[in-house]
Amino acid sequence: MTRIKWLLCLGGFLVMTLAIADDSALPDPTRPPEALVHVSPDGSAAPSGPVLQSVVLRRQGAPVAVISGEMVPLGGKVGDSILVKIKENEVVLKGPLGSEVLRMTPDVNKKTVVVVPKPAGRRNQRGNL
Repeated sequence: MTRIKWLLCLGGFLVMTLAIADDSALPDPTRPPEALVHVSPDGSAAPSGPVLQSVVLRRQGAPVAVISGEMVPLGGKVGDSILVKIKENEVVLKGPLGSEVLRMTPDVNKKTVVVVPKPAGRRNQRGNL
């Protein structure tokens, strides 16, 4: 009886190992966006300029940005431009045509939400403060 249990466990382990080994369904999280790797299926071209993919702000050492698949330190070159500023979600490149701001999420527009405090001394419907 213990042999049967052992064989069932071994068979289950083998099936799980084969399922885990088939990683074709899992995308690589470090791979650059498809627009940077290939032309899209509809035939449109990849972005014409550099694309900010990641920012690494370190406690010790210089910050680094990943731009169009390359790690660029502060002061490093991206084409003809120089990386002059790194923030947590954007970088600034200075080149022959002026400054260019690259954002991690260029399509997202942040809006500041202002919370208005309730006036003091106002009573609710029950007459309590």
